[in-house]
Amino acid sequence: MYAYGLQDRELSSAGDSVTIGENNRAWILDYKSDDSTYWSYWHDYLGGSFEYTVDLSAVDCACSAGMYLMHADDESCSWNPKESGVTPQCSRVELMEANINGFKVQSFPCEFDQCPEGSDSTEFVDTDEYGPGANYKIDSTKPFTVKTQFFANVDSEGKAMDLIRIETHLTQGSNKISLVQDESDYLHSLSEKLYVRMAAIMSNYDAGTTNDLSGHCAAACSGGSTKYSNLRWGSKDSLIVEPELVIEGVAASLTECSEDACSACHIAHMSDKPDQKFPVCTDYTVYQYTNFCNSSKLDLSKCGSDDYCFRSWPHGDAKRWRSDDADCRPLPDRLINGEFTFANSNATSMRKGLCPLGCDT
Repeated sequence: MYAYGLQDRELSSAGDSVTIGENNRAWILDYKSDDSTYWSYWHDYLGGSFEYTVDLSAVDCACSAGMYLMHADDESCSWNPKESGVTPQCSRVELMEANINGFKVQSFPCEFDQCPEGSDSTEFVDTDEYGPGANYKIDSTKPFTVKTQFFANVDSEGKAMDLIRIETHLTQGSNKISLVQDESDYLHSLSEKLYVRMAAIMSNYDAGTTNDLSGHCAAACSGGSTKYSNLRWGSKDSLIVEPELVIEGVAASLTECSEDACSACHIAHMSDKPDQKFPVCTDYTVYQYTNFCNSSKLDLSKCGSDDYCFRSWPHGDAKRWRSDDADCRPLPDRLINGEFTFANSNATSMRKGLCPLGCDT
């Protein structure tokens, strides 16, 4: 990987780290060429992630460091110098704008080549949790890790479709702070651009003695540099897969399912919540029931431990007990407690009908 910065500005690398000085910006390239933004590193961020470690200890009150993704080209959204006062209308995701006092993220979809002055997605880290010193959750005088995830839903083939939210996680040791941009309607137009159309850019600049990260500063930016290291790109690690219903074993009793027309009840859970179990009706077929299944040779797997298990077949099936769907099934309470149609003669065996359950059944 390579970093392409401005002439006569501080920019150096060592191993997996890059140090950038004040009033400089550097594009991350995967080929050593400075003639076109084509040589920028392009990554499929939709449903993916970008992670790095940053050292802001020298980025004081009036300075600011940044890491960005920008929808780049060789025209208005290039690395060429811009005239004073000109703000390119380029879609971008500001993964980080920070100094020792503050940290923020925001996104600018910039539809129709127009970028709003503000952003509906701007999120600041709570100043009670971030700052210089060991009393903060994230001590900005020491390196910490920033990971941005671009969560997207998927189609039936598992392909990322639309950007749903952007999550930014700051981690230092066991401490973690998260920022979430979840205005999906606002972020939607970034979906296509995040798919291998945005370049990664790091910066370090003078934010002024009054800025939204620090408020008012007593002194001007002292020109401290920023060190980035351990840059990592992830693919398909931020996909939103709709949870599926997972059917487990048969419920202890058919009565656990409250539907009146239910003929089979199982215990289930959603794939994303395996510990939250609930009963679900899995069969609404109307069956005709005959004799109690009291033989050890019969398959009782469709009946729960508290069910009355009876031979059955689909109502109206002329094959009756020879039906392909004939089986032992739980006898619904609605049939036990309902009105009965009696045979023309008494049962010749106590093994038939409800007789095995006792004369009081």
